[in-house]
Amino acid sequence: MSSSLERVFSRAASAARLVAGKESISAAIQPEKTLCLYEFEACPYCLKVREAFSALEIEYISFPCPRSGRRYRPWVREHGGKEQFPYLVDPNTKQEIYESTYIINYLFKTYSGSAKPSNRQSGSFATMCAYVTSAMYPRGLQRSGGESKLPNKMLQLIGADSSPETRIIRSRLCSAEIPYWVRYPTGDFKESAIPRLIDENRNADLDGCDSIVDYLEQHYGV
Repeated sequence: MSSSLERVFSRAASAARLVAGKESISAAIQPEKTLCLYEFEACPYCLKVREAFSALEIEYISFPCPRSGRRYRPWVREHGGKEQFPYLVDPNTKQEIYESTYIINYLFKTYSGSAKPSNRQSGSFATMCAYVTSAMYPRGLQRSGGESKLPNKMLQLIGADSSPETRIIRSRLCSAEIPYWVRYPTGDFKESAIPRLIDENRNADLDGCDSIVDYLEQHYGV
């Protein structure tokens, strides 16, 4: 179960982002194949890219790469040539991209139709706010001790990117290096959006931060 203090810091981190992570562009073009993002929760540059995905309402698979990570960091180094994050893989266009600014511009150019990223999404002010957010909630920076269990079928996490409770769940999955499919609540990007976890491995469908965290601890060693 998440602690009250952790919730306070997560809410403060959401407040530091102002309106970033709450914007959406209804004209986004949905890719045929799911994009893959190699990232980690407490990285400010990864945060900016996650918010771009959220604004465009594009689902993706997150492959967590916390510091000292053993599962996906080596793959990025061997495949892309360096351990640098975020790292985007788009199977639709065969593009593989480092650097948050390049990734954000690519996402908007390829999947928004005509929209361009705002200064809140890709400018220097966005970067500064992302650093503040990461400093306020640094969980998900480092790999946790022990070995978590990988599910056979991808877990699905549904929640607003700016939601404090969704952030807590993402940080747990990141530290445990468990990949998950990121989806969004239909038509609702409010900060109070309730996170939901779907696990087809166990026919489980849960909502609420505490019940999801307890479930992940019990079944996957998170």
